Amino acid sequence: MHEVIVRAQDEKEKMSEWSEPHNVSITVYSNSAPLTPDSPQGPATGFTNQSISFKAATTDPDNDSIKYVFDFGDENLMEYEYIPSGDTASLNHTYSEDGNFEVRVQAEDRNGASSEWSEPHSISISFNYPDSVVNVISTTVSLPSKIAVLPSGEYIYVACRGSGNSGQVEVYNTETHTMVQAIPLPYAAGVTSLPNGEFLYVTSSGRDAVYVIRTSDNTIVDTIPNLSFPYSAVSVPNGQYVYVLAENRIYVIRTSDNALIDSVITVNWPIDQSIEVLPNGEYVYAGNGMNSLLAIRTSDMAATAIPINGSPYGIAALPDNQYVYVGSNSNIYVIQTSDHSICDSIETGGGYSLITHPSGKFIYATLYDDPRVLIINTVDRTVIDSVHAGYQSTWLAADSDGETVYVSSEYASEVYVIGK
Repeated sequence: MHEVIVRAQDEKEKMSEWSEPHNVSITVYSNSAPLTPDSPQGPATGFTNQSISFKAATTDPDNDSIKYVFDFGDENLMEYEYIPSGDTASLNHTYSEDGNFEVRVQAEDRNGASSEWSEPHSISISFNYPDSVVNVISTTVSLPSKIAVLPSGEYIYVACRGSGNSGQVEVYNTETHTMVQAIPLPYAAGVTSLPNGEFLYVTSSGRDAVYVIRTSDNTIVDTIPNLSFPYSAVSVPNGQYVYVLAENRIYVIRTSDNALIDSVITVNWPIDQSIEVLPNGEYVYAGNGMNSLLAIRTSDMAATAIPINGSPYGIAALPDNQYVYVGSNSNIYVIQTSDHSICDSIETGGGYSLITHPSGKFIYATLYDDPRVLIINTVDRTVIDSVHAGYQSTWLAADSDGETVYVSSEYASEVYVIGK
């Protein structure tokens, strides 16, 4: 308790008496921290690259305004600046990786006093994969087969076999899904892009040749003849070679001069079968007729036959180079690349065309005489989803960022665009 008194002095310096005292009680100020917020509010599940909202609120005993700090559990913290005590703070966050995360929040008042961290809110983030048909492209020539997506993602090239000499490679803009050019090429069956996207290699099964297309002007700049019924092709990761699966051989084209430099004899007619390369370029895998998959070591062209129950059609390699998925006319088999043994099988009823989602987390597979495209989780090797594409979905392709998957339907003369 304190007494305040006052007296007056005039200009002649005469002083009054002191006044009666005024009593003042002074209390030492003690700032209290905000109460610990409850667990943040938000969804229990979400997808990568999805904006997800989280909310939190608490009160301050001194009614101070409050700042909130959100910890999203993925090494990212974000602040929500001061708002009145009791009001709700809401922040959006985007997860770039899948997994399980715990979100916590802490409150801080204007005087710097902080609460404890809240109890966590758990959220499970799944990879957001393409899962629905968002557009349909009708090809101008019948029997669309293999599809190549340029690394830039700007264009897709669809090999259309057509009838007789009517075949061509059709070029579509991926934003508008409209054809921008048609490159006449009879019996166009397989198409693969070099990693830099500058050239395409197109197999013509009826002309026994591979044609080289320069993508800058979509001009055929070279022809590699005398390949017996070439069907599928794949470029190795460094772009120096293209492997071509043909009637009874696998040919190797050196891309610097487009010369045939080697071939490996296959056992049986591999028509409608695929060829795939490991991301590290060490092995090429190709269908080898009935009941066999061929593994070719690129360093010396040594070939190993891997027994498969049924004809090996679609082939897809995972980015980690450890596993290759092979579709047959019965199941999808998982090949362990370290010893080329079958380590697992997935009962799907077949696997005509297979591709790996760029994330490595999913395999897309067609069943040929079935409109569905199956989506397989590579973690537990189970079918987790399917997309009803169209009549007899056949060949698949995906863009490099994993946003879009393309599937051709040979007998419907359509290409289905699968997006998110």
